[in-house]
This record gives sequence, structure tokens and C-alpha cells, in this order.
Amino acid sequence: MDIDQTYNGGLFSPQESEFTRFIEETRTTDRYLAETLFNITTYHERNGQERPISYRDMSVRHLGTLYEGLLEHKLFITKEETEVRVAKGKIEFIPLSHGGRLLLGQTLAAGVVYFGSDQSERKSSGSYFTPEDVVDYVADVSVGEKLQTLKADFLLQEKNNLDALAHSKDETERKSIANLIEENAGIFVREKILSLSVLDPAMGSGHFLVNVTNLIANFITEFLNEVSIYGETPTGTSYWRRWVVENCIFGVDLNPLAVELAKLSLWILSMAKDQPLSFMNHHLKCGNSLVGARLENVGVYPHSKTKKEIRQLSYFDRDKEFKFAVENAVAKAHLIAEKGSISLDDVSAKKAWLDEIENVLKIYKLICNVHTNLQLGSGISEDEYTSMINQKDVLALSAYESETFIHWELEFPEIMLKNHGFDIIIGNPPYANIPLEISRFVEQNYATYNSGDLYTLFIEKLIFLNKQSGYSGFVLPLSLTFSESMQSVRQELITVLNKDWKVASFDRIPDALFGGNVRTRNSILIGVPNNSGKNNLFTTPMYRWFAREREQLFSSIQYININEICKSGGGWAKIGSEKQVNVLSTLFRKKAPLSSAFSKTNKVNTLYFSSTAYNWLTVTKKMPPVYDLDGNLLEQTKYGSLQFETENDTWFGLSI
Repeated sequence: MDIDQTYNGGLFSPQESEFTRFIEETRTTDRYLAETLFNITTYHERNGQERPISYRDMSVRHLGTLYEGLLEHKLFITKEETEVRVAKGKIEFIPLSHGGRLLLGQTLAAGVVYFGSDQSERKSSGSYFTPEDVVDYVADVSVGEKLQTLKADFLLQEKNNLDALAHSKDETERKSIANLIEENAGIFVREKILSLSVLDPAMGSGHFLVNVTNLIANFITEFLNEVSIYGETPTGTSYWRRWVVENCIFGVDLNPLAVELAKLSLWILSMAKDQPLSFMNHHLKCGNSLVGARLENVGVYPHSKTKKEIRQLSYFDRDKEFKFAVENAVAKAHLIAEKGSISLDDVSAKKAWLDEIENVLKIYKLICNVHTNLQLGSGISEDEYTSMINQKDVLALSAYESETFIHWELEFPEIMLKNHGFDIIIGNPPYANIPLEISRFVEQNYATYNSGDLYTLFIEKLIFLNKQSGYSGFVLPLSLTFSESMQSVRQELITVLNKDWKVASFDRIPDALFGGNVRTRNSILIGVPNNSGKNNLFTTPMYRWFAREREQLFSSIQYININEICKSGGGWAKIGSEKQVNVLSTLFRKKAPLSSAFSKTNKVNTLYFSSTAYNWLTVTKKMPPVYDLDGNLLEQTKYGSLQFETENDTWFGLSI
């Protein structure tokens, strides 16, 4: 069968990775697998006719759900006869030794392969598909805020022209001024909007990136319609989506399947009739966002007892060829960005330029691979290390070619080396223990290592990758705000200057941010530049809501400045008013603990307390009565008590 190559974007191309090469080169003679492949692409009508399934209506949300499903399921082999039981809409596989029963047609024999649920993979990777409203909120308060700031700057710059347009004397003058404004608007879109870099360092199937693409493309369309009087500039959203996808969107993920699904998601979003699929290989990468070398550290043997002098130039600063290699790579990256993907020739040219970038930086990536491997536990000596990198021994270095490290300054030199970082970084990084195989590397490279959780490493990576004037937004566990083990990451955040950190907190009952099936308590961390030379910390109360109130949740978020009460890496208070700030500030100024107001003899001034519903605490001045079925008063056993010396102390304790 002939395939129209017009829409061939390289999805699952064997040249993409080992994963896609395996798919291309592997042939199966297994009739069960062949039957499975047939069944997922074909359905049977009532008359017995077989028809191919159309996937044209599959949305990005469906791809995300499929990705989650793949993480939650694995192939297993029964070790003994096993019952297949359906309970509460779920399929359970119960071995006979664990209570399973031998039922005709519902039993698997020992040694049979079955496809079963195993949430440990998803939990161990911390991967959950983020709800639409959460993604939209994070995108709006980061990417949306940046777009509105840029628009305000443009309107201020064009104020004189806009005033002249409003007071133009005739149609000729009006058209001349309008054309000038429209020309400037086009330059603004190309130089200010399409130059934005938005990164998701743990992109999964691309949910955040898809929503950001829509947000930026819609902004461009609305902006141009607002300022283009005669409409000479293209304003269609579909037209600008393609430019946004190829210029603004960046993503990395360790899972090769996730990278392919992210490409597919963005291709579905940006497809255009009679045009090839958007070129994204230069911006969507497969690798470990957390493991890789910083250029400033390369050249010094990681285990050397001789410390590098402060003024000593790094390996890459000393290498004159590296400077030319970077300039070459950045120039080719600009060519890719400036050229549209209108024809197959355009895409071929972009692929050729990307190959040139990879070739010119290859030797330096190999050097960084060697350095990273040493920090992971590689056993090469200091002499071998020095010889390999100084002589650029290609043969020796090639042994490290297949690594999945991400050396950010080399993967995206036009962003990290020329623009000093990404404009916006957003996402929902994994919440999981730091894997043992990278723990040695993490201990040497991350100040937040003792936290034990991957998400703190992503926060630290965010700080490194985000430019000083950049915005950011991460969905994180609530432990960020209070856990003692997270003190190091809180300390890292509050030492970043020229930044406002905004932290919204969400409980898991009555409803949860990820819904009833994933009852986690969460925080949303937003970073906004302030250009004050200082940093500010803003927080919210702990939000609790019912499912029916979900639509109003994000529009009701209000932040309050808590600099006065949270000046260190200690816990961050979850409060929502100036009055609460003042109360806490007063409390923190008092050196005497609350226990100093307790009384051992006075039984009159009493507070009663009880722990209820997860982490809620009920405190009252009057013991709630308890009755039996006959209406008789019973002794209360679920409440504890605190006695105070005075009535005022009691009210003070209640206010806390």
C-alpha cells in the first residue's frame, strides 16, 4: 500500500530512538499478539463485517488517559491456578492460595500470561494526568501573565501611533498609520511572542504543552484582531498554532513512549491541510531531566581532592573550538525557528540543520556523559578522565554515547547559553522517592538531596533553568509547605532574588485536586519576577471544597504576603488575611510557649479538642454532649482537655 508521505512527521520512525527502532525491526509470528493488534484496530458490526476503527476523534485527554493506563498495567504470569473475579467494576486475579476458587470459565491455569493492574509503576514514577482546570490555572498565571505583560509593553510603545490613528484626518492618513501599527504588531509577534520558551521538564503525554500552545495561539489571534485594522496579517488560530509549536514549546521526559505521545498530541493540535506535520525533534527530547552535567563543573575530576580555584576557567571556557561550535548550533537553531513547515522540503531542511547541531555538539555531549557517569559511580581514574576529555578521544568517549542524560546547556544552547534560561517552566513533576541508581549523583549535585523526593529535585532544576525574569508554575504535594524534610527546598526557593513565590494549598476532603480516585493534598507553586532585588512569599488558606463547587475553586484563589512570619526554610503558614498575618506575627514575637499559660489546678478555664477527619482538629470551649439510643447522657471519651490560668488565656488558646 502506498502511504502519503505529506503527513509523515516521523512518529515512531526507526531513526528516532532504540524504542522506535525496536517497533520497526521486530516481527512477530505469535498469533495471539497478531490477534490483539487486529482487535485494537478493527471492530465487528452486527452483520459480522469487519471495519477499521477511526481514531480521528481521539482527543489529547484520551492520549493522557491511555498513558496513565499503560503505567498502571503490566503483563504477569500465574504461578498457580488463579481465579478471575469482577468486583465493584474491577477485575481481580486471586490465586487459590489467597482465597481464589475454581470456577468454570473463570480460572487461569498456572503458567498463563495475563494483563493485570499494577499501580506501583504509576505510583513509583509519581505520574498522574493533571485535571484540565489545574493545567489551565497554572498556564494562565504563568504564561498568561507573561503574555499580558508583553502586550502592555507593546501598547505603551505604540501609544503615540494609536493616538494618531484615533485622530487621523482622512482615510489616507488613517490607512498609513494603521499599516504602521500592523507592521509593528507583526514584528512584536515574531520577536516577542514566538521567541518565548515554555518548558515542561516532565511532560508526560504533553497535556501542559498542548494547553500552552492553545493559550499563546489564541492570544496572538486576539491581539492581531485587536490591532490590525485592515487585516493584512494572518490571524487564524490554526495558522499560529504551528508557529507556536515549533518555536515556543519545549519538553523532556524519561519515558520514550511519553515523548512520542506528546508529539502526537501536538501534531493533532497543529495539523493543517496539505502541509506536513510540525517539526518538533529539536524541542521535545527523551532523557533524564535530573541527571546531566553542568558545563562549569566539567574538566575537574569529580572525586579529586584538589579543589578548583575560584578564578580558574572551566574546561569549556578554555576550549576555543567550543565557542564556535555553540555559535554554529545557535545559528542553525535560529534557522529552524525562522522557517515555516509549509512543504516537505522545509521539514527536510530543518532535519538537516538539526543533524548539524547534533554533530557539532556531539563530542562535548560525550565528554559530559563521561563526567556524569563518574558521579554515578563509574570507576575510571583521574588520569583516564583527564586524558579522554583533553584529547577528545572519540574512540574512548564513544563508549558513553548511548546514555539518556540531559545536559541542558548542550541540549538547548540557544536557550541556556544565549538567552540565559527558559522564559517559563511549568508542569506536574513526579512525586516519588529518589531512585537508588541515581542517589549518588543526586547527593553530589542537589542541595535538596536529603528531602528524599524527586519533586524537590525538579524544583531545584527549575531554579537553575528559569531565567531571572522568568515565570514558573508547578503542581506539587502539600508537604512542600510544612514537612521538615522539605526544609532544604523551601530554603532554596526563598534565596532566589527578584521573585515572588505564590503557594496555593488544597486539602483532599471533601474533594481533592486530582479527584476522588487520587486523594492527595497538593500545593501549586507559582513564580513571578518582581525586579525589586528581593523576594516575596505569598500563601493562601487551605482550600476545601465539595465537587459541586469545583468550577469556582480557581477563580476564588487569593494570596497574602507572609514575608513577616516566614523568613526562613521553616514551615509556610496557610492563611488568607492580613488579620491572620498580624496574629501570627504577634505570636512569633512572644518567646513564651502556649504551655506557659496552662494550669494544673484550675478546672474552670478549659478548652476541649479532638482529632477528626484526616488532619482537621476540632477545638471548643464546651464539651459536646453524647447520648445513647435511649437519650441518656454518656461520658465523652474522644475529647482531650487543656486547662488555662485565666479566661483570657483560654480565648487566646482558642484563637490559635
